Amino acid sequence: MKQADFIGELRSQLSGMGEFERKEILLDYEEYFRDGKASGRSEAEIASALGSPNQIAQDMLEQYSEQVLPVTSNAGYVTKEHSGLSWFKHAWHLCKQAPLMWALLAAVFFVIEMTTESSEYYLLLSYINDAFFTYLVVLFAFGIEQNKSLLKCVFNNRNLTALPNIFLALLVWLLLIFVIEYTASVIGGRDFSLAFPAAESTWPELIFSILSGIFFSVFVLLIPALIVINEIRPVRAYQMSVIAGLQYWRQMLSAILISVAWGLALVVIVLVFLAISASITGLRSEMGKILTEEFFFTALIWFALLPLGIISYTAWAAIFRDGSLSHKVS
Repeated sequence: MKQADFIGELRSQLSGMGEFERKEILLDYEEYFRDGKASGRSEAEIASALGSPNQIAQDMLEQYSEQVLPVTSNAGYVTKEHSGLSWFKHAWHLCKQAPLMWALLAAVFFVIEMTTESSEYYLLLSYINDAFFTYLVVLFAFGIEQNKSLLKCVFNNRNLTALPNIFLALLVWLLLIFVIEYTASVIGGRDFSLAFPAAESTWPELIFSILSGIFFSVFVLLIPALIVINEIRPVRAYQMSVIAGLQYWRQMLSAILISVAWGLALVVIVLVFLAISASITGLRSEMGKILTEEFFFTALIWFALLPLGIISYTAWAAIFRDGSLSHKVS
């Protein structure tokens, strides 16, 4: 058997393995052929000495299954590594598994958000609230797929020992956020403040905030899962999240945009439903008062964009649990 035939058959038989591991094995066998030919042996002799590609692949797959089984044994949904749409579908699948739990979680953090609105430190408290919301979303999503109760997800020794890392990661995250917020205030020509913004944002400031927010989200998206699931230290978690962001930015961006589009579509559907209901019942003025309330819109957006928070978990599942970077956390 010639080298090309041997490597081609081995590659085909290893299709059930992760992309990174498959490439590593194929490179090793290509090196075997290279060394053998350098010593004067023919490709047929080298292939015969190595054995059947089918048997080699079978042995390698058995070893691979034993290595990845502890990570994926209870996973109820396999996410496609290179599809942002698949990441969103995974998030929606998790939403459907426990809708009341997700609604309760969003409601609790929404109430916290509204109670801090009048504080002079609103900006700081809001970002802390959002961060802890994301960490809990990741924990609950992981618990659903591991068939664990909510209490076991939060109050177990593994997660409690991760608390210092969570706080350290949060400090770094807040520092980066404040740099972005300060830059936005300079662009908007206003004084930087931690209080609820009293004036409307200018268009340049708004555009900068949206673009920097998306860019920032792509590169920190995986940090919560890496810290609470894989127990990786904050500095290393940031490094790995940035590396994954550079490699999968298209998928991350598409998953984020799909989630935002889904949320906006849901908001529009609810508003149309309320408008039709008001027209039928004759309660237009009362309904108009509700629709002008900031409380109503904030609540609606929080619930509509819940899958966006779960993307932090599903992206981790696609890349570090089932994908080619799984060896980085094993």
